[in-house]
Amino acid sequence: MTDVPEKLPPYQSPLERRPRYVRAIGMITIEITNLEIFLGDLLSVLLHVPPDIGRTIYLTPRAATARLETLENVRDRVLTKDGKPHHAVTSLTKRARRIFDRRHAMVHHSWGLRKGRVHRRPVPWDSGAVGEQVKLSALNEIIRDIRVLATDVLAQTYELHQSWENLLKQRAALPEKHQQQVPVSDPHEPPRKHRGSVRKHRPRSSRQ
Repeated sequence: MTDVPEKLPPYQSPLERRPRYVRAIGMITIEITNLEIFLGDLLSVLLHVPPDIGRTIYLTPRAATARLETLENVRDRVLTKDGKPHHAVTSLTKRARRIFDRRHAMVHHSWGLRKGRVHRRPVPWDSGAVGEQVKLSALNEIIRDIRVLATDVLAQTYELHQSWENLLKQRAALPEKHQQQVPVSDPHEPPRKHRGSVRKHRPRSSRQ
């Protein structure tokens, strides 16, 4: 009777021998998730809805590109295109798109060791494909960029929230018939003039 072969041990990635790389790759995923939550908070301020509603709307599309497009579409509807807030939000979404592209390349690559160095290559790969060597400093740079962007998103969200809160207070202090002069969509949009509220004085022409 033939002996039954022993059960093979579970497969594990050779990257287990590089714990600092594993930590960096995992931290990128963690910080990307935090960034997307903060982008949902930014959307909630643009829509004037509670943060949980903004996050739900933002995170509903499955693709990161579609989520950013949702934020950009709302930005164009509620912010004046030539205004400072519009430019600020545009800068944030552009930076987020670049980071998501870098993350996408990482997630959909195969990671391993070649001659003791960490390499990655897209899948499926050719039999002769060597892949690209990845330095730990490059991964740490991505982590830093994500954290800086997340902080900037939080700051912009707070700034927009405070601007609109101040405008709402100014609007509430006005007589009811003049409250529409204060916009609540874009805090940096110039207020509309109220027709008939002020009469222009026209000097009388003197007769000779």
